[in-house]
Amino acid sequence: MKGSTWLVTLVTFVAGILVFSSGYGETVRYLERPTWTGLAMIGFWLVVLLFLVATLGFIMYAVDRKAGNVRVKIALFERLLGYDKDAVLPESREQTTTNKENT
Repeated sequence: MKGSTWLVTLVTFVAGILVFSSGYGETVRYLERPTWTGLAMIGFWLVVLLFLVATLGFIMYAVDRKAGNVRVKIALFERLLGYDKDAVLPESREQTTTNKENT
């Protein structure tokens, strides 16, 4: 991974921890005294946390895809990365070549 990828990953991870902490605190406050505002804030923090987790997953997928370690393609991530729908993964090319040589 390049330096900028590490930085983005680290910032996203730290943001996820802070968002989780804020969401947990909001949940505790909501359980002590339920309000519509508290419920809305819990929903907001949940959406932000899910976005950050998806972002981390995307970064990990992109790094693994570039290294050739992806066995199962995720269509949404493939589209976001700009790969063709029928793109052949590097390891599947090796397996196909090996299978052809064995038969």
